[in-house]
Amino acid sequence: MKIWNHDEMVELPPCVDVEKDEMEYIHDLAKEMIETCISHGGVGLAAPQVGVNKNMFIYSPDAMEFHIVINPSWVPLERKKAKSVEQCLSLDKEDFYYVERYKYISVKYLSISPERNKFIEVNRRIRKDEAVVFQHESDHLKGVTLVESGVKL
Repeated sequence: MKIWNHDEMVELPPCVDVEKDEMEYIHDLAKEMIETCISHGGVGLAAPQVGVNKNMFIYSPDAMEFHIVINPSWVPLERKKAKSVEQCLSLDKEDFYYVERYKYISVKYLSISPERNKFIEVNRRIRKDEAVVFQHESDHLKGVTLVESGVKL
Protein backbone atom coordinates (compact mmCIF):
# COMPACT_ATOMS: atom_id res chain seq x y z
CA MET A 1 0.00 0.00 0.00
CA LYS A 2 1.41 3.36 -1.01
CA ILE A 3 1.58 6.19 1.51
CA TRP A 4 0.71 9.46 -0.19
CA ASN A 5 2.89 12.50 0.40
CA HIS A 6 1.62 15.89 1.52
CA ASP A 7 1.27 17.28 -2.02
CA GLU A 8 -0.76 14.28 -3.20
CA MET A 9 -3.13 14.49 -0.23
CA VAL A 10 -3.90 18.15 -0.99
CA GLU A 11 -5.63 16.96 -4.16
CA LEU A 12 -8.08 14.69 -2.29
CA PRO A 13 -11.69 15.76 -1.81
CA PRO A 14 -12.80 16.27 1.81
CA CYS A 15 -13.25 13.11 3.87
CA VAL A 16 -16.75 11.70 4.25
CA ASP A 17 -18.17 9.52 7.00
CA VAL A 18 -18.02 5.76 6.72
CA GLU A 19 -21.46 4.19 6.18
CA LYS A 20 -22.70 0.95 7.73
CA ASP A 21 -22.69 -0.91 4.43
CA GLU A 22 -18.94 -0.26 4.09
CA MET A 23 -17.95 -2.34 7.11
CA GLU A 24 -16.24 -5.14 5.19
CA TYR A 25 -14.36 -2.67 2.98
CA ILE A 26 -13.23 -0.64 6.02
CA HIS A 27 -12.12 -3.77 7.87
CA ASP A 28 -9.99 -4.86 4.90
CA LEU A 29 -8.64 -1.34 4.46
CA ALA A 30 -7.74 -1.12 8.18
CA LYS A 31 -5.92 -4.44 8.05
CA GLU A 32 -3.83 -3.28 5.08
CA MET A 33 -3.20 0.11 6.72
CA ILE A 34 -1.96 -1.57 9.91
CA GLU A 35 0.50 -3.69 7.92
CA THR A 36 1.70 -0.58 6.05
CA CYS A 37 2.02 1.44 9.25
CA ILE A 38 4.07 -1.29 10.94
CA SER A 39 6.34 -1.74 7.92
CA HIS A 40 7.09 2.01 7.91
CA GLY A 41 7.67 2.22 11.68
CA GLY A 42 4.64 4.41 12.34
CA VAL A 43 2.15 4.59 15.18
CA GLY A 44 -0.82 5.78 13.14
CA LEU A 45 -2.11 6.15 9.61
CA ALA A 46 -5.19 7.98 8.32
CA ALA A 47 -7.22 6.98 5.27
CA PRO A 48 -6.27 10.14 3.30
CA GLN A 49 -2.62 9.13 3.66
CA VAL A 50 -3.38 6.10 1.48
CA GLY A 51 -5.59 8.01 -0.96
CA VAL A 52 -8.97 7.20 0.59
CA ASN A 53 -11.25 10.12 1.50
CA LYS A 54 -13.01 8.42 4.44
CA ASN A 55 -13.20 9.54 8.08
CA MET A 56 -11.14 6.65 9.34
CA PHE A 57 -7.70 5.97 10.79
CA ILE A 58 -5.74 3.35 12.68
CA TYR A 59 -3.31 3.92 15.52
CA SER A 60 -1.40 2.10 18.21
CA PRO A 61 -1.02 3.83 21.57
CA ASP A 62 1.32 1.17 22.93
CA ALA A 63 3.05 -0.38 19.89
CA MET A 64 1.20 -3.61 20.70
CA GLU A 65 -2.41 -3.25 19.58
CA PHE A 66 -3.96 -1.10 16.86
CA HIS A 67 -7.30 0.66 17.19
CA ILE A 68 -9.60 1.12 14.19
CA VAL A 69 -11.17 4.57 14.48
CA ILE A 70 -14.20 5.39 12.32
CA ASN A 71 -16.02 8.75 12.12
CA PRO A 72 -14.16 10.17 15.13
CA SER A 73 -14.80 13.26 17.18
CA TRP A 74 -13.03 14.60 20.24
CA VAL A 75 -13.13 17.46 22.72
CA PRO A 76 -10.43 18.75 25.04
CA LEU A 77 -10.79 18.07 28.76
CA GLU A 78 -8.70 21.08 29.72
CA ARG A 79 -7.77 24.40 28.12
CA LYS A 80 -4.03 24.05 28.44
CA LYS A 81 -2.02 22.74 25.49
CA ALA A 82 1.48 21.29 25.52
CA LYS A 83 4.09 21.27 22.79
CA SER A 84 4.97 17.98 21.20
CA VAL A 85 7.57 17.03 18.61
CA GLU A 86 6.02 15.00 15.81
CA GLN A 87 6.80 13.29 12.54
CA CYS A 88 4.48 12.07 9.81
CA LEU A 89 4.67 9.13 7.42
CA SER A 90 3.55 11.46 4.59
CA LEU A 91 6.53 13.79 5.12
CA ASP A 92 10.28 13.26 4.91
CA LYS A 93 11.67 11.10 7.73
CA GLU A 94 14.13 13.85 8.61
CA ASP A 95 11.35 16.40 9.18
CA PHE A 96 10.26 17.08 12.75
CA TYR A 97 7.63 19.63 13.79
CA TYR A 98 6.64 21.39 17.00
CA VAL A 99 2.87 21.23 17.45
CA GLU A 100 0.63 22.35 20.29
CA ARG A 101 -1.81 19.65 21.35
CA TYR A 102 -4.20 19.00 24.19
CA LYS A 103 -2.85 16.44 26.66
CA TYR A 104 -6.28 15.21 27.84
CA ILE A 105 -9.20 14.64 25.48
CA SER A 106 -12.49 12.80 25.37
CA VAL A 107 -12.97 10.79 22.18
CA LYS A 108 -15.96 9.22 20.50
CA TYR A 109 -15.79 6.98 17.46
CA LEU A 110 -17.01 3.77 15.89
CA SER A 111 -14.89 0.66 15.62
CA ILE A 112 -15.55 -2.83 14.28
CA SER A 113 -16.64 -5.61 16.61
CA PRO A 114 -14.28 -8.59 17.02
CA GLU A 115 -16.80 -10.71 15.10
CA ARG A 116 -16.58 -8.12 12.28
CA ASN A 117 -20.34 -8.06 11.87
CA LYS A 118 -21.19 -4.67 13.39
CA PHE A 119 -19.89 -1.29 14.37
CA ILE A 120 -19.41 -0.63 18.06
CA GLU A 121 -19.45 2.81 19.64
CA VAL A 122 -16.41 3.78 21.70
CA ASN A 123 -16.33 6.60 24.25
CA ARG A 124 -13.04 7.09 26.09
CA ARG A 125 -10.86 9.60 27.81
CA ILE A 126 -7.28 9.49 26.63
CA ARG A 127 -4.18 11.37 27.63
CA LYS A 128 -0.59 12.26 26.89
CA ASP A 129 1.03 10.48 23.91
CA GLU A 130 -2.15 8.64 22.96
CA ALA A 131 -4.07 11.93 22.86
CA VAL A 132 -1.36 13.49 20.69
CA VAL A 133 -1.50 10.65 18.16
CA PHE A 134 -5.32 10.74 18.09
CA GLN A 135 -5.29 14.49 17.37
CA HIS A 136 -2.55 14.09 14.73
CA GLU A 137 -4.50 11.42 12.83
CA SER A 138 -7.79 13.35 13.23
CA ASP A 139 -6.12 16.36 11.61
CA HIS A 140 -5.46 14.31 8.47
CA LEU A 141 -9.21 13.72 8.11
CA LYS A 142 -9.66 17.51 7.89
CA GLY A 143 -6.88 17.88 5.33
CA VAL A 144 -4.40 19.23 7.89
CA THR A 145 -0.84 17.96 8.15
CA LEU A 146 2.11 19.06 10.26
CA VAL A 147 3.00 21.46 7.44
CA GLU A 148 -0.14 23.47 8.27
CA SER A 149 -0.38 22.87 12.03
CA GLY A 150 3.22 22.86 13.20
CA VAL A 151 6.53 24.62 13.07
CA LYS A 152 9.32 22.75 11.31
CA LEU A 153 12.46 22.23 13.38
